Amino acid sequence: MPMWTVSRIRGSVAFKCGRAELGFLQSGKTLTLTALRNGARGFTFGTGSGLWQVQLRDRHGNRVDLNSSAADHFSYRTGRDLTLMWKEMADGAVDVIVTVKADPGTAVLRCRMQIENRGARYTVWAVTFPTLT
Repeated sequence: MPMWTVSRIRGSVAFKCGRAELGFLQSGKTLTLTALRNGARGFTFGTGSGLWQVQLRDRHGNRVDLNSSAADHFSYRTGRDLTLMWKEMADGAVDVIVTVKADPGTAVLRCRMQIENRGARYTVWAVTFPTLT
């Protein structure tokens, strides 16, 4: 089974597995999705698109909006799956993990989003995934 590989060129990073490729623009500590490709075919997202949005609410109904383009702590892990991790958001209480599995024969991507809320201050109110513009 093919593994995910990473290539970096002048502020951009591409994750590739077989014919499937995800392209991101790296800005500071986080990434913005700029391309989704299946071999020569694909989509580009101009200046970029956030991959997800999460709305939190506190007990008074106050909103906290999180998104993949504004997180302070981003990391990734490659292997058979691609794991994208945004950690310690919302006062350190919320992590978002996106796992991407590729079917190299068809270039089909299967994505799963996991939200870990370790605190009692916020409730996950709404999730948008993916947020492709």
